[in-house]
Amino acid sequence: MQGRGWDQNDWPVQEYPTRALLDVVVGTRPVLIRRIDGHAALASSQALALAGITADTPDPDGGQILRDKAGRPTGLLIDNAVDLVLAIIPQPDADEVARRVRLAIDHCHRYGITGVHEAGVSWERVGYYQSLAQAGKLDLRIYAMLDDVPATLDAAFAQGPIFTPDDIFTARAVKIYADGALGSRGARLLADYTDQPGHRGLLVTDPAHLREVSRRARDKGFQVGAHAIGDAANRLLLNIFSELNKEDGSVRDPRWRIEHSQILHPEDIPRFAREGVIAAMQPVHCTSDMDWAEQRLGAGRDPAGRLAAPGKAGWGHGPAALYRRLGLCRVHGRSSRGHPARLLRRPDRPERQPRHLPTRPVAGHGCAPHHRGRPGGLQRGMTAGTNWPFPRSLFSS
Repeated sequence: MQGRGWDQNDWPVQEYPTRALLDVVVGTRPVLIRRIDGHAALASSQALALAGITADTPDPDGGQILRDKAGRPTGLLIDNAVDLVLAIIPQPDADEVARRVRLAIDHCHRYGITGVHEAGVSWERVGYYQSLAQAGKLDLRIYAMLDDVPATLDAAFAQGPIFTPDDIFTARAVKIYADGALGSRGARLLADYTDQPGHRGLLVTDPAHLREVSRRARDKGFQVGAHAIGDAANRLLLNIFSELNKEDGSVRDPRWRIEHSQILHPEDIPRFAREGVIAAMQPVHCTSDMDWAEQRLGAGRDPAGRLAAPGKAGWGHGPAALYRRLGLCRVHGRSSRGHPARLLRRPDRPERQPRHLPTRPVAGHGCAPHHRGRPGGLQRGMTAGTNWPFPRSLFSS
């Protein structure tokens, strides 16, 4: 059994759960429930046993197995340690894949979403989306980022970027990961976590691999979307992209993307413009983390909101926005639950009118996937990324 969505930061006692909580309910059934960010998971005792995770199991590179005082796994797995359990879970068959895809597309439509960037797609899934598009049955515009898996990348790089004539499906990007997430303390920081001295998070992928995949993708005409939350991870990727930009024969506009760009050292902010890197931010991180971010980072490590001026920046709603009508509410009003009537004000940041609405979402929606001039514009002949299903003004209370 699998699930996802818990967040210990929303609980009265902000502590990680343990497998004992699951075992009481599920008994000997194997269960894996991922944290809201996908970068941590809680496994039942049976799931740990099937995966062979014991007190003697070492932490994998880029991952952590949390343990109790006796050294026994608590069931909480961070980043690459989650893969130890995922590896034993059977893959869904074709009918189940089709069912899940249909449910996801219908869910997007219900909330007015007509196009998505899917970050992490297998070569098999690329083929499935192509078959749907060819049959006229793909009714959600998908910009696919390929999984960083050798077989998938080898096949994609041999074939080259994939486009359908109507742009309903595009596969011309690769998703790579530098670090984990702030909520599970996997984001790689330049300084220690304030609430965990001596810990600076995780680099989940070897920097040499990040550099090599980025180089191969660029040379084959694929964009790179690189996950980075912490300031150390963001700096690492900026350094890699800067090095690749200086190589002879470099593509003029590889349009590098750093997905999230959440915690940044002030010195690194101008580098996005200099290196031509898109900061693919999500407003949801501003308010989902605001109640506890200072616990992790301490005062002074919060340069959020300063990227729009110096260079390329784009933002997206993220999956959570499908549930709460919160993407625009958060970027303009710093609302905690997606409703403008429940604003959480920052006294050092005056509130502004929603001047970003007609500009930033439209420009970023087209620039990030090399589609400038086609998607997102509010005029005849352009493709809308959103169909607003709201009966009144989004900014009214």
